[in-house]
Amino acid sequence: MRAKRAVLFFTIIILVFQASVQYAKAEEATAGSGYEDNFAAYVLCDSASGQVVAEKNGDLSFNDVGLSQLMSIYIFLDCIDKGEISLQDQVKISAYAAGQGGSQIFLEPHDNYTVETLLKGVIMVAANDACVALAERIAGSEDDFVKLMNAKAQDLGMTGTKYVNCTGYLAKGEVTTAQDNIKLSRSIVKYPLFFNYSKTWMDVIVHSDEHRTDIVNANRLVKQNDKCDGLGVGSSKETGFSISATGRTGESRFIFVGIGAASAKKRTAAAGAAMEAAFNTYASKTFLKAGQLVKKDFNIDGADKKDIILYAKDDISLLLKKGEENTTEKKLVMIENLELPIHAGDKVGEVVIFKGGEPIARSDIIVKEDIYQLTYGYCLNKVIYCWLN
Repeated sequence: MRAKRAVLFFTIIILVFQASVQYAKAEEATAGSGYEDNFAAYVLCDSASGQVVAEKNGDLSFNDVGLSQLMSIYIFLDCIDKGEISLQDQVKISAYAAGQGGSQIFLEPHDNYTVETLLKGVIMVAANDACVALAERIAGSEDDFVKLMNAKAQDLGMTGTKYVNCTGYLAKGEVTTAQDNIKLSRSIVKYPLFFNYSKTWMDVIVHSDEHRTDIVNANRLVKQNDKCDGLGVGSSKETGFSISATGRTGESRFIFVGIGAASAKKRTAAAGAAMEAAFNTYASKTFLKAGQLVKKDFNIDGADKKDIILYAKDDISLLLKKGEENTTEKKLVMIENLELPIHAGDKVGEVVIFKGGEPIARSDIIVKEDIYQLTYGYCLNKVIYCWLN
């Protein structure tokens, strides 16, 4: 009798285990089947140009998304880049910072940590204690830092966003959109320092008493896809699970922001599917860089200079479907009957990119020096100036 009960018990255990495995596989398959239905809102775009290739409810506002630390990271990186703080600066941890809930690196109050250690904690694991400590170091208090966050949001054109704290943890009253977080993420990836930490899977925080805290990147895509290398994740009871992800292949960098997935697993799998769709379908092509020399032997009748050098005013970077790269054409179109004088920075023409005979992008062409009419009076003034000097 006891043997029969034991067999029955182990049979039930095996059946429950098999059912749980099948459920997990089904959930993973659903999560990985695509991204369109797994988020309440999303935007997928080319980082360089901002060109959107897929979007759903991009401008729809959501409360308490949990991605506030992206703005905090942007400000931290900007301050370091401007020399306002350095990676080796020491930051004394307040009791308020050390007492933060949610994700932490377990900072000790009144101890000192470097800016680099705290930045690593924020970028890799969205550590709330480290984020508040850096916010206090920069602005004096979290409240004053939040004012800075909202000012920066306006500067970036994030008109649908309002921040209430620097961490996104229990951020009642926070409002944001997927499109706003695309703008923010595109700004963050311009700082090379960000990727020193964002693509690291595991690291360690060493405290003053030599005890260690092991940390693992909260963005699981960094581990699952070797092309994906950063940004962050967030969640709340109200909105669900959200993510901003970026990845690069060749010269193409893509950014995906998804808001409101049903679970962390679905969030990661669906974001990964979006990134792979971008990698497999599109390629970014840079046609022109701002300041690039376009022509070095341009001449204007009656000008005081020969072989005038022309420069591009703006970048031209476009996202094209793979195989379309050879269907584009670049043309230099000059303004006819240019009138002198022309001053440094003035437009003298355009570089226009055509696809299928239709213009799809353009950049002004400028000069970087003043050009005057070659008149008798101008020549006489030049001779007198040279003689006197």
